[in-house]
Amino acid sequence: MLVGKALWSYQKKKAHMICELSPYSCMPNTMSIGAMAGVLGKYPEILYAPLEIKGDARSTRSPAAR
Repeated sequence: MLVGKALWSYQKKKAHMICELSPYSCMPNTMSIGAMAGVLGKYPEILYAPLEIKGDARSTRSPAAR
């Protein structure tokens, strides 16, 4: 779905950048990064940022905002 949405957004000029946010070492994420490598080879002007996060970080929001 990520690859299709990235191509659609690029062709329709709906987004300036594709940012993929996923859990650290997630298998579907690893596969989508590999698939996007092929897409970026064909469309190098697409801005793509795969971000892996770990879920063990503490919140930085103030207690009043919670």
